[in-house]
This record gives sequence, structure tokens and C-alpha cells, in this order.
Amino acid sequence: MKVAIYVRGDELSIKIAEKIKKKLASNEITIDDENPNVVIFVGGDGTLLRAIHLYIDKIDQIHFIGVRTGTLGFFCDYKPSEIDEVINRLKNGANSKKYRLIEAEIATNTSKKKIFAVNEIRIENPFHTLITNIYIDDFLTNAFYGNGLNVSSQLGSSAYNRSLGGALVERGLEILQLQEIAALSNRSYRSINSPLILDPKHVIKFAPVAKKTIIGYDHLTLEMDEDYTISIWLSDKTFQLIHHENNTYFDVLNSTFMKDKVEDKKWVLMIF
Repeated sequence: MKVAIYVRGDELSIKIAEKIKKKLASNEITIDDENPNVVIFVGGDGTLLRAIHLYIDKIDQIHFIGVRTGTLGFFCDYKPSEIDEVINRLKNGANSKKYRLIEAEIATNTSKKKIFAVNEIRIENPFHTLITNIYIDDFLTNAFYGNGLNVSSQLGSSAYNRSLGGALVERGLEILQLQEIAALSNRSYRSINSPLILDPKHVIKFAPVAKKTIIGYDHLTLEMDEDYTISIWLSDKTFQLIHHENNTYFDVLNSTFMKDKVEDKKWVLMIF
């Protein structure tokens, strides 16, 4: 087994990473940042996104497992106090869950480019109204006028998509979700004005999109300076994530967004 450690640059994460390195050495596990079988990422959910993009060309050969030093833990299932458990799971051949990436092709008059994302791919124009047709497969659903459009996976449903008012989607469901960003809606312009959750067999296409827009994919961005079309689908390319055996999706959902339970109180009916 060859293990790489990808660490967020804060003091706590670096300290935890050094502790992990010592544990790996004492268990005679090789550290190899160039060609790992396993990547231990130390930080928050954003740390995994950066690690995946770093190893995107070798993604099918790698298992990822996270140690959480950040505030969000949809990807980082293990606490710093559970480093021994992380090492033991690796030594004993822990099962991982495969997740499909989002894939897109950006086509201009002069070139084509492929990009991949874990959470979402979005097009935005913060300066003036973005105007584009939206196609599902080859069917023109509507014309869009607004600030932008966001396409997320199940994993991305709890990220930027949620901030836009999109739906949270349970782990394990393969979907694409289309969410509008500040759509115009009046007598002249109409929009879906609702999250649209699609079967992963579909391809979403925005065409044409005017130049001077930003394409975001996870933490990365492209600035477009010519007209283009972008087609987005759920990729056959996957990454493998090792989850905590006792940490379900609803445990993470509860600890991240919700209060545990209603406090035990005596409710008093007040009549005014």
C-alpha cells in the first residue's frame, strides 16, 4: 500500500498530518505522494475537492479517506482522535463507496475542453444578465435570463446548491440537479423557478452562452472570452471514498444543519 497525505495549510491540520505520518511509519506503510493507492486528506470538505483535482488523472486507482479538522464533514468522516482507526481500516482493506463525477464539454468555434467536478459546475455572469437556452438532451426546455445556472451532483446538493435553495439529496442516489441563480421572472421573462432533479442518463446543455462569463467547477474557474456551448452530464469517471462505518448520511446531515431534538419542555397554551 502506498499512501499520500493531502493537508490543508492551517496549523492544526499540519499538526494532525505529522501525527498521521508517524503512525504510518510505525505501521510500515509507505508514503508516496506521486503514485498513491490511498489519499488521506486532512482538513474540510474543500480539502477533498482539491485532492481529487490534484489526482484527477489517476482517480480510478485511488481511495480517499478524510480526517476532519474543518467545520463541515460530508466527506471527512473521521475525527483526529480516530487516527488509529483510520490506519486499521486501511490495513484491513476497508470498503469504499464509488461516486460519479460531473463531466462537461465546453465548445467554442475554435476548441473543445473537458472538465470534471465533484460538487457542481456553474455558469455565472456577475456583471450583466446571462442569457442562454437550456436543453435537456436535444429538447429545448426554456430560455434563461438571470445571473447564472448551477448543475450539481448528489454530493453537491449540500454545497452551493443548498445556498441557492436547491434540494438536499440522500447519499447513494445518482442524480443531476439544475438550479437557477437569481433568475428574472416577470411578465416578459419566465423561468422554472424551482430545483429540477434529473435522471443521470440526461445531458444538460446551455447554448449559446455569451462571452464574458465565468465557468466554475468546484473551487476552480474558467473565464470565457468568446461565445460557447457547454454540455454537462454525470460522468463514468468515479472516485472512491471510505466512509466511517458508524457515520450515516443522516448523522452528518443532523450534525451539520439541524438541532438534535426538541427540548423536553412543558408546553403552555397561551390565549390572547
